[in-house]
Amino acid sequence: MILIADSGSSKTDWMVVNNEGLVNNFQTMGLNPYFTDKVVASDNIAEIITESLLAEQISHIYFYGSGCGTDESKAFIKEVLEVQFPFSEISVNTDLQGAAIALFGDKKGIACILGTGANSGLYDGNTIVKKQISLGYILGDEGSGAVIGKRFMASVLKSEAPDEIVRYFYKESGLSNTDIITNIYRERFPNRFLAHTVKYLLPFADSSYVNGLVGDEIDTFFRENIDGKYPIDTEIGFVGSLAWLFRDIVTNVAKRYGYKTPKILRYPATELAEFYRDKIISTRS
Repeated sequence: MILIADSGSSKTDWMVVNNEGLVNNFQTMGLNPYFTDKVVASDNIAEIITESLLAEQISHIYFYGSGCGTDESKAFIKEVLEVQFPFSEISVNTDLQGAAIALFGDKKGIACILGTGANSGLYDGNTIVKKQISLGYILGDEGSGAVIGKRFMASVLKSEAPDEIVRYFYKESGLSNTDIITNIYRERFPNRFLAHTVKYLLPFADSSYVNGLVGDEIDTFFRENIDGKYPIDTEIGFVGSLAWLFRDIVTNVAKRYGYKTPKILRYPATELAEFYRDKIISTRS
């Protein structure tokens, strides 16, 4: 059996696959090397090892994660995995590579991530051959949940958001202004907190405020990360909860920049599992 991981900054989806297909799936916290330490990461990975999934049953692990773009970060994840799966062959790559495989398989395309963070890259059917630098939610990540949440929280605290949305946010979240500031400036994962606040916009998705806020950020994502960076005649696709939840806006902006209707996946792990299942079958036939 093989184990596949799709890890963002907020969560990691784990899929166990054999030649029959999906065997089991799990979810743990995000394992971005820049936002977690080895003890916490190892403890979270240990949670998926149960009586129904023994470490010695896994022959290969394919881990695709945010923050895994350097040799150091890949080594970090590999070392953590080796503690729990000492008998497995382990491959660690970026979440962008995983997104490209999920979206296009072995075909060419422009893979984009719009989740807690944001990224894009040109995929040649085998690997990412060109990508834009990902600077995180402070310096970059245009169009991401963290940046949209940052703008949303600023407008709430400044009383600039519509009263109806502000009242709904405070009632449903149970947060005070002090709680918001504390989560952003004193807690460990402000990007996750900010991205989490976007869900309070969903009941107002048709409002001019939400369309303006989200549409502006998606447009900025295209302007800064797509326009003029990749061939216009190449298929484009998106993965991530933000892209999925606001897929109509993403589709409209993509068309405005000259791209055809994009393929949008909320959970790329499912497609990754199918990709590797097919690989298992083809190698055994």
